[in-house]
Amino acid sequence: MVEFIGGLMTGLLGLALSFYLMKPAESVLDYSDLFTIPTLAAVLVAVGAYVHAIRRKSWGAVLVWVGGMFLVMQLSFMLLGHHRVLMFLGWLGVFLFLPGIAAVFTTVASLLNRRKAEKSQNA
Repeated sequence: MVEFIGGLMTGLLGLALSFYLMKPAESVLDYSDLFTIPTLAAVLVAVGAYVHAIRRKSWGAVLVWVGGMFLVMQLSFMLLGHHRVLMFLGWLGVFLFLPGIAAVFTTVASLLNRRKAEKSQNA
């Protein structure tokens, strides 16, 4: 259940970040900016967490790890390269970190959930 909640947080934060950064749309094509790679990675983590935690399918963990890996890499690049710039963005700077932090949480929960399932199968 922890994995599912973390995945849900990751997906919602990724979508919220896209809506927050998106300008008011003048045409339908303007909504294509909503589906950026970080947003899709956050949604991939959310779907994977649902499939792995609720549906108990092992391939859901792969979705969590692939999407989480991208968000964690993005988070580390922001921390290593642009940390001084992000301080001056205020809440937006904090908001940029949140999907990556939630992805770390979800990926660790996915790994622990997988190990717990393996222990119960061996017993």
